[in-house]
Amino acid sequence: MNGNPLPTLIITCLLACMACFSILLGEGNVLANLFLYLMIGGSVLAFASPRAGFLLCLISSGYVDLVKRLMIVSDRVQMIDLYYILGFPPVVFMVSILALMVRGFSGTVKVQRWHVVMWGMACFISVANGALSLVGAEGGFGRAVQDMANGAYSMMLFAMPLLYARPDDALKIFRILLWIYLPVAMYAIAQGLWGFRDFEILYLQSGYTIEIKQLLTDRVRAFSTLNSPTSLGAMSAAMMVLPWMLWRSVRTNGRRHLSFMEVLLFTPLFAGALLASTSRSAFVIVIVCIVGSLCFRSRLGTRLFYGFAVLSFAGLIASATYLQDRLEDTTESLIAMAGSRVSEDALNVNTFSDRLQGFAMVLSNPEAYTWTGYGPERGTDPSDPLYNHDLLSNILVRYGAVALAIAVLLGVTFLTFGHRQLLAIQDLRQRRIGAMMLALVCGMVAISITSGNVLNIFPVNILFWIAAAAAVIAVRHQPMGNKEQPKASMTPQMHPPMYPMSYHGTPAAGYRPLHPSQRALSRPHFPKA
Repeated sequence: MNGNPLPTLIITCLLACMACFSILLGEGNVLANLFLYLMIGGSVLAFASPRAGFLLCLISSGYVDLVKRLMIVSDRVQMIDLYYILGFPPVVFMVSILALMVRGFSGTVKVQRWHVVMWGMACFISVANGALSLVGAEGGFGRAVQDMANGAYSMMLFAMPLLYARPDDALKIFRILLWIYLPVAMYAIAQGLWGFRDFEILYLQSGYTIEIKQLLTDRVRAFSTLNSPTSLGAMSAAMMVLPWMLWRSVRTNGRRHLSFMEVLLFTPLFAGALLASTSRSAFVIVIVCIVGSLCFRSRLGTRLFYGFAVLSFAGLIASATYLQDRLEDTTESLIAMAGSRVSEDALNVNTFSDRLQGFAMVLSNPEAYTWTGYGPERGTDPSDPLYNHDLLSNILVRYGAVALAIAVLLGVTFLTFGHRQLLAIQDLRQRRIGAMMLALVCGMVAISITSGNVLNIFPVNILFWIAAAAAVIAVRHQPMGNKEQPKASMTPQMHPPMYPMSYHGTPAAGYRPLHPSQRALSRPHFPKA
C-alpha cells in the first residue's frame, strides 16, 4: 500500500506519450484515434466504477454526433472511424453492466431474483432487435450490430436499480440529464435563428447522413448536436416537461428535486429547441406526460386515460382519409392567422400526411392484413401503396398480423402489470414518482404509434429506458417505514411479583402497595407480625 509510486508513474507517462504520438502521427482520423483511446480509458473507468461509467455514457450521448460531424470535415475518414466515435457510449455502458455482473457473482452487489429477470428481458430485447434487423433487406450485419447496441440500452432495467436503489436517487439522474442537454438546446436555438455553419453544410454533403435532404428545402430543421431533427424534437419535448415533474415531486426530507428558478431556466430553452426542430408530433410527449402523471395515481384516472386514448386512436384511424384531404387547407388557414415565416414552419401540418397515409392505407386496409407480412423491404418507399410511418403499420406490413397481435398483447400485459404494481404502492409520494416515470414511457410509446418509431433512435432510447427503470425502482423500493417491524404482544408479560405472596397466591396480609419508583429505590416492605 505504501510502496514506491515512481514505477507506476513512469509507466503511466510512457503510455500517455505513446497514445499522443499515435493520435497525432498515426494514420487515419485524429478524432477517431483519440476516441479509440478514450474508449479504452472509459472502459477501464467503467469497470472500476460502474456508476462513473454510467454517467460517462450519459454525458457522451448528447455530443458524440457532433464529434462525428467534426471528424467528417477532415479529408481522412473511413467507416471504421465512425465506429470509434459512435461506439463510445454503448461500449462504456456495456462494460459498466459487465462490472455489475461480476460484482453480483462475487457477492459485492446484492442481486435479487427480479434483477435477474430484468437482465434476461433486456438480453431478449437486444437479441430480438439484432435478429429483426439481420432479416431485413438493408443494412446487413453492420446494421444488425447497431440495432443490437440500441436495444442493449434496455439493460438500464438491470443496472439502474443496482446503482440507484431509491426513487430519489433515480430522479437525480434526470436532473443531471437536464444540465447535460442544456447546451444541446441552446445550440438548437442558435441553428434555428442563424442557420447551419460551414462545417455542418460539409457534413450534410458528405453522404454519411440522411439529413442531406435538408439541402433540398428552403427551411432549416435544427438537429443541434444530435443525429436528426426527430431525435432533437423527442428529447426536447421530454426535457421540456421533466422540470415540471421534478419540481412537483418532493424528496423524503421535504425538499423538491428541482427549484423553481431551474424550472424557469430549463422549460423555455427546451421549448425553443422543440420549435427549432419543427417536430410538431413531439408535442404528443408533452401532452401524454402531463395528463398521464396526473391520471396514473388512481385506478379511475388510469381507466379514463386509456379509454380516452383508445377511442381517440380509433377515431383517428376512421377519419384518416378525411383529415388527409384537408391538411393543405388547414395549413393555409393557420399560416394566414400567424402571418410570419417562423410560424409558417412551425404550423405546417402537411407533414402529417405520411402518418395519416399509414392509418388510411394500412391499418384500415384489409389487404394489408396477412399472417406473416410482406417482408422488411415493404412500406419504406413513398410510392409503395403500403407506405407507412408509424410503428403499428410498420409491424403489420413487414411481419404480419401475428407479429402485430403479439406486440399488442405484450404491450397490454406489461402496462397492466405495471399499473397494478404502481397502484399497490402505499406511499403516495413514491406512487407519484412512479406515475410520472410511467407517463414519460407512455408518451414515447404514443409518439411511436402515431408519428413514427423513436424507441430505437439514439439517444431517445436511452431516455426511454432510464424512465422505465426509474418506474421499476419506484415500484420495487420498500421505504424503511413500510418494512415489517416486530409486533408487540397483546398478552401481558408475567413478571416476578414485587411484593410478598401468601400460600394461596394472594398478597400477604397487611401489604400496602408501593409506587413503582418506590419499589425500585426502597427496600421490600414486609408486614408486621
